[in-house]
Amino acid sequence: SRIASSSLWSSLRLVALNQKNGAKVWSKSITINNSLYPVVFFLTQAGDRLILSYTTTRYYVDAYSTRDGRKVWSKNHSWNRDHHGGHMYHPLIIGDAVLVEPFGYRLSNGSVVHRGLPQRGGCSTMSASKDTVHYINWDYDKGSMYFWDVATNRRRLMVGSRSSCWLSLISGNGMILSPTASSGCRCRYPIQTSIGFTRR
Repeated sequence: SRIASSSLWSSLRLVALNQKNGAKVWSKSITINNSLYPVVFFLTQAGDRLILSYTTTRYYVDAYSTRDGRKVWSKNHSWNRDHHGGHMYHPLIIGDAVLVEPFGYRLSNGSVVHRGLPQRGGCSTMSASKDTVHYINWDYDKGSMYFWDVATNRRRLMVGSRSSCWLSLISGNGMILSPTASSGCRCRYPIQTSIGFTRR
């Protein structure tokens, strides 16, 4: 079951361990803002940055140094929408940017590098590969998957199928895998099956 006790969030620490022997490298106390407890709480890492992202009545994004646990920068912004999970999207790291709906922040210093991520209807959590963001757009009759090249800002639409409402577009080794996840989904779209895509 979900843990909803505010006491869970009253005394938090980030702890880094040596991956070879498990020895403690550093430990830092952290605090969260403006809520008894957060809606969701995420950690992700790239290079020398550890990104902590969580939501209460706003999105909060904190960047820490993986070397010593020092907080490097901190940002917060309002929800992009208050329905279909718009208040609980996970962060994505693309190159030197972390995408936290609806902004992209530079990992090194927190400056804004993207404003207004693609508009998406219904439930549409994004996933990503090295250079591309994958997401669905809300279309009851066609079904649609979008691929967004972040560097060029080009977007490619593929119709006929779609991923699940949350996170079933999986990238790896030059392929995009879209396992079927239509059970319980009320959206209409033509091809309800698992599909794998590869380069032509």
